[in-house]
Amino acid sequence: MKPRNTLILVALFALAAWYVFGVELNSPESAATPTPSGPAPTQVLDIPPEQITGITIQARETVSRTVMSKTAAGDWVVEAPLHDDADAFRAAQTASQFGRLSASRVITQGIGDLGAFGLITPTYVMTLTLQDGKTEVLSVGDATPQQSGVYAMRAGNPNLYVLGTVIKTTIDDLLNRPPYKPTPTPTPPPEPTEEPTATPKPSP
Repeated sequence: MKPRNTLILVALFALAAWYVFGVELNSPESAATPTPSGPAPTQVLDIPPEQITGITIQARETVSRTVMSKTAAGDWVVEAPLHDDADAFRAAQTASQFGRLSASRVITQGIGDLGAFGLITPTYVMTLTLQDGKTEVLSVGDATPQQSGVYAMRAGNPNLYVLGTVIKTTIDDLLNRPPYKPTPTPTPPPEPTEEPTATPKPSP
């Protein structure tokens, strides 16, 4: 083989190798799929908020209780601790949050004594009333050892769930600040304007 032909073949081989290793292997399509950082959240409740017609929150250590219900016209009212119109935005936001609850962890075996998780006498009991008259009851117990979540159980379900601490924050807020409709700030009356005092003319 002539030296010139050999050089051409070497050049073509080098070009092909550059394309394979420099382009194909580094393209987005050939990149490895990243490994998920953790398990996907598990849905605990998946209820469309429009199907929720009542929300009851009961605290263990106090007699505090907040009860909300939706009228036939679709308006939310607070029934306890005092009966009054509800803040429509907060009520709808609460129904949406409670209806779509997910857990970061599910424990199905070796649960043992529920008292170890604060669930024999739960810290909070949340009851959702649905359009068809059925109810969903969720018991919320102690915080996890890392304080990164709270233990919870759904009535009729043997699994133990770990929920985000935001559920406890929301429940505390509902108990401490029931979602009453804000009282409009009264508009102050306009201040009276003083009439200019006429200066008496000097006597001639």
